[in-house]
Amino acid sequence: ALTPEEMIADLEELSLVWELQRRTTIWHNDWRAPFLPHDYQKAIKWMAVEDHYVPHPFIPEDIDVDEAAESEEPPIREVKFLGRHRPCQWHVVVDESSDADGWQYAV
Repeated sequence: ALTPEEMIADLEELSLVWELQRRTTIWHNDWRAPFLPHDYQKAIKWMAVEDHYVPHPFIPEDIDVDEAAESEEPPIREVKFLGRHRPCQWHVVVDESSDADGWQYAV
């Protein structure tokens, strides 16, 4: 059986959502959802990190990829936790691994 602290830690890990964006070209300053042919499932933009990026498991299966990619927040309205559906609220995490807006950059 899990302790309450372990349950909270598990939920926090499960609820972590990464927003992926790609710069249109090196000559542009705009960012958008991944769009290149090799981006494949990353085009949905809202990911979880396991061994690699995967679409977040809480994203509804029937969501349109373009709708998800255009969303400003994770398209996850509720999660089932402790036997109940609970509404979601999202906020950006700003810490030592991010810039002032909460973004991390891959190079």
